Formats: sequence, C-alpha cells, structure tokens
Amino acid sequence: MDKKFSIKSLIIIIAAVLGVIATFLPWATVSFLGVSESVNGLGGDGVMGDGIITLILFIVAGVLAGIKFQGGMGTGFKVAITIISAIAAIIGMVEIANINGNSLGLASVGFGVYLVIIAGIAGAILPWIPMGEKSSDKKKSKK
Repeated sequence: MDKKFSIKSLIIIIAAVLGVIATFLPWATVSFLGVSESVNGLGGDGVMGDGIITLILFIVAGVLAGIKFQGGMGTGFKVAITIISAIAAIIGMVEIANINGNSLGLASVGFGVYLVIIAGIAGAILPWIPMGEKSSDKKKSKK
C-alpha cells in the first residue's frame, strides 16, 4: 500500500491549530473611563463563550485532517471539514455583529475573532484545492 504525505492535510491541520489558538486570544475589548478589559472566546467570570464551540470544531477538523495525513482525502472528509470549518467562521462573523451591535460603542472586536474567521474560511476552502495531487492520484480516487 503506497501511502504518501499529504501537504493539504498538513495545511488544514495548521489552519485548525490557528483556530484553536484564536479561541484564547482577545475576542472583545471593553474600554470605559480609561479602564479596559479583554475577553477571549471562552468568556470570563464563569460565563462560557462561543469560543468553546469553535475550539471543539477546530479540534475535530484538525483530527479529521490528521486521519488523512497520509494518503488521499476522500469526498466525505472534505465535506465534513468544510462544514465544520464554515460553522466556526460563521460563529466568528456572528460574534463581530454581536460585539458591534450590543456594545454601545464601548467594545471593540479583538484579533482572536478575526483569526477564527480566517482559519474557518481556510479550513472550508483548502480541502477542495488540488495540492500535490497528480493526475494519476485523481484517476485512482475515481475508481
């Protein structure tokens, strides 16, 4: 059985790791009277944030890509990774809308949310981009 290293899976794993890291970065910073405080995706003061969902989604996407680290990535894995990553990106977009719409101008969107969106979009698109696949590999996967 000829197993080959998959650069595509490695790049998807890297995107998933960036998504996991983004969960711990600031998602919002609130400033009032010269005092500011940042909150990451996991929330704060005992409140669970939406980051726990994106954390789980990115871990699952990374594990799925890792399973196919050697060998080709089948359509089922591509669809699963795409859906999981797209959901994470959508959660990030909703967070931006929530922060901008509910903060009365006191909060600003943190870098972590933007990184969640970037990692989610990358994870949704990357499975469908041919990388290091030869035409003979494509013919084998069609059989």
